[in-house]
Amino acid sequence: MKVAHIVSTFYPHLGGMGEVCLLEADALSSRGFETTVFSLRYPKMQYRDELFSFRVERLSAILKFGDAGWIGTLAEKLEGFDIVHFHFPFYGAEKAVIDAKKKYGFKLVVTYHMDAQVKGIKKLMRDFLDFIYGKKLFEVADKVLYVDEERFRGFRFFNEIIKLKSIYLPNAVDVNIFKPEKTDLTKSLLEKYAQNKIILFVGNLLPVKNLEVLIRAMKGISKEAILLIIGGGYAEKKYKKMVRESDLQNRVFFYGEVRNKEELSKIYNAATVVCVPSFYESFSLSAVEALACGIPVIGNNIPGIRGRIANGVDGILLPENTVEKWQDAINSVVEYTGEQRNIIAEKARQKVLLGYSIEMHIDKLIGIYENIL
Repeated sequence: MKVAHIVSTFYPHLGGMGEVCLLEADALSSRGFETTVFSLRYPKMQYRDELFSFRVERLSAILKFGDAGWIGTLAEKLEGFDIVHFHFPFYGAEKAVIDAKKKYGFKLVVTYHMDAQVKGIKKLMRDFLDFIYGKKLFEVADKVLYVDEERFRGFRFFNEIIKLKSIYLPNAVDVNIFKPEKTDLTKSLLEKYAQNKIILFVGNLLPVKNLEVLIRAMKGISKEAILLIIGGGYAEKKYKKMVRESDLQNRVFFYGEVRNKEELSKIYNAATVVCVPSFYESFSLSAVEALACGIPVIGNNIPGIRGRIANGVDGILLPENTVEKWQDAINSVVEYTGEQRNIIAEKARQKVLLGYSIEMHIDKLIGIYENIL
């Protein structure tokens, strides 16, 4: 079976959609599917796509805006595929897929990940493309997959027709990489934090991720704890300036981007707690990665996050996304006993094994492909 995946950003660019697409493409390839990933080519970026077990084709955009781009050559490249799997949103690629489906007759699967969180001219462009092509894309799709129930029901194109051809397929993690393991900080890159309890934030430093609430909260959090930030780009300079102005240089540390999953797993395992303070999340892959490692997660009580965390069982859902609530929640987790942490770790790990493993995910995805063919 020949399968094409279409995604706006793909490894080494960091982001949830690209990470899920990478896991799916790799797993499909290992099971004998002839898999190709089509994504945007970013100028001045070095790629080592020959190292993948599947083919990756980076396409240059005629017009590029953020993580979207108008790709004029995409349609003709989809000839001969049995399945085309589109990861939404990818603005600028919908028309090519709609035209190619009509011409070549492949089966189309669309995964609804999220609504693009944009403002100003980008929002106007998003709304225009949604009106012209977005709704049509979901109408012509043979199957629509969604990763979070609440988010999908709030989707602007959600209706009874789309519901009938929709299937819940949550994102997944590699549980053989993200797993509980003892971490000796004195023998790792985290050596300088060995005497501290680590409050961990993992994600691109976008304003919607709301990192500032954690930085502000640090002044009221146990002195034995530090905030470690994994991620970069976007509003990074703003956050570093905020740390300097708050005189928190000895308590807030920017580790940078981590692309190696084994290294990221070790960082999760070194953490006391993982925090997800976002204003918007489509799924929160970082929360599931943390839970897979047996680490409690504190999150804002919104769609996309509350579907991952069981309040009082493997983490805490905040009733209000305020500095004071974050301080209270983090301080309480910092004080957990070893026994409490062991109970949480076991429940968190079991949740991920039963609901979010890549093996279960890919079994279901292959079943969907075979069914529509």
